[in-house]
Amino acid sequence: MQPMNLTQAADTLAEHPTRIQNWITRNYFQPPMFARGGKREWTPAEVLRLAVFVILVNRWGVSPAAAGRMTIVPMIADESSDFFVAWHSFENSAEIEPVVDFVKRENIGRFLRGEYYDSQGQTPQWVDPEALPASAIVIDPAPIVRALRAAWEAEGLDWE
Repeated sequence: MQPMNLTQAADTLAEHPTRIQNWITRNYFQPPMFARGGKREWTPAEVLRLAVFVILVNRWGVSPAAAGRMTIVPMIADESSDFFVAWHSFENSAEIEPVVDFVKRENIGRFLRGEYYDSQGQTPQWVDPEALPASAIVIDPAPIVRALRAAWEAEGLDWE
């Protein structure tokens, strides 16, 4: 696997590198670590996390500060993953931080109805029809990963 640089990652996401750098400078987005004096190297998983950040800001209207907190969790850039990334809150308040979960594709309906199952589809964590999420954002990372892989290959970089 060959990493991308910031300009390549920005081009892949149709974002200006300066905008991404501003998010990093303002501590909205935590970039990958890099050696002092060296360039940041963006792995597929980090570009996926940045892509989800960009989607939250540009498509969903989430503030960059909130999007940064929502994407702090590591993500796996795997096209065959059957997990959705879901953020939910049980109170309609800007002060309540959303919770992030990775929900199996076949359980997304249950999740949105208020029934949550662990990653093996087993134990219900809550099954209360009155406890529906007040708000939820659900993103399927598989198409994003496919687009990233194509961009990686278009740059002449090894994905794996």
